[in-house]
Amino acid sequence: MGLKMLFSISFFQWVLFVQSMEPFVYDVNLAGAIGDGESDDTEAFKNAWNVVCSSHISSGIFRVPYGQKFLLQPLTFNGECRPKNITFQIDGILIAPSDPSSWKCKETNCNNWITFQHFDGLIIQGTGSLHGQGQKWWQMGCMHNKVLCSSQKAASFAILDSKNVHISGLTSMDSRKWHISIERSSSVHASKLTYFIGSLGENGRRETVEYVTVRRANFYATENGLKIKTWQGGHGYARYIRFEHISFSKVIRPIIIDQYTCPLHQHCKNYSTAVEISNILYNDLRGTTNGEIAVELSCSKSVPCKNIRMKDIQLDYGINGKMYDGHPKSHCLNVVQSWDEGYVYPNVHCLTKKLSY
Repeated sequence: MGLKMLFSISFFQWVLFVQSMEPFVYDVNLAGAIGDGESDDTEAFKNAWNVVCSSHISSGIFRVPYGQKFLLQPLTFNGECRPKNITFQIDGILIAPSDPSSWKCKETNCNNWITFQHFDGLIIQGTGSLHGQGQKWWQMGCMHNKVLCSSQKAASFAILDSKNVHISGLTSMDSRKWHISIERSSSVHASKLTYFIGSLGENGRRETVEYVTVRRANFYATENGLKIKTWQGGHGYARYIRFEHISFSKVIRPIIIDQYTCPLHQHCKNYSTAVEISNILYNDLRGTTNGEIAVELSCSKSVPCKNIRMKDIQLDYGINGKMYDGHPKSHCLNVVQSWDEGYVYPNVHCLTKKLSY
């Protein structure tokens, strides 16, 4: 009898152990999401996140199912949760409000559409897409509506104050301005995405981004490609960032580093401080541009960019898949201790050619 009781208890404990090893999966439909593309599913997403975030299982999966469209107002996911590892499995379509006046958020919290912050161990993946519905934002004149244009016209997708983040497989389209923004984060790995780092150092803040890797991304008919943007007068750094195996088609400005950002319609004054940009690798970047400047490196005079490395880059002038005889150019300002390897076109004059022996 004693052995049977001991076996029963041990078996029950083993079942609990196995169950605790399996991730907790929660579908947004269980929280009441409609998924018809017209009903507001923001509260359902918040409720689903509260369930996943409060789960006692060590790993949680927040699932957005395939075949449905979810209309969402600006939404923030805070990673200070019980599960240590969180996965967002996004296979459906997320849709932003189409009219700027219909955004439901406080003015100070409208910078991004969907925000992930304070995560340590986050996976965002799936076959789904984010539809920013930015058409009316693009048409809106900043002179007529400075509040909306300056404070809200930012990223569809933002990673803030996080580390150990992996993003893959998603598609972002018709963003209001930027597709993806990463700020004050480290060890972020992204693949098959449109990508943007910034805006760092706004209002003199200290901000840091490091150990970011972007591989196998495709840019089609966008204004900007790979962009690192910082504000004048900021502090901190953006460093150890790798862009590899990237393709471009009809991109106006494929490669940009811009340390001269200042508020709209205000005179930019010179500052003695800047967010330091260093140890940036561009490797195996190919495709076409329909802009005049394919590579723009505009760095601070007081805090120059350094250790910028370009390897095997071919950016030709072309539209609609056809190559033309135009020659794209590069612009280079205040870049030091940097070099190129292999074939780099267009030539970037501030980079020292690294010879192979």
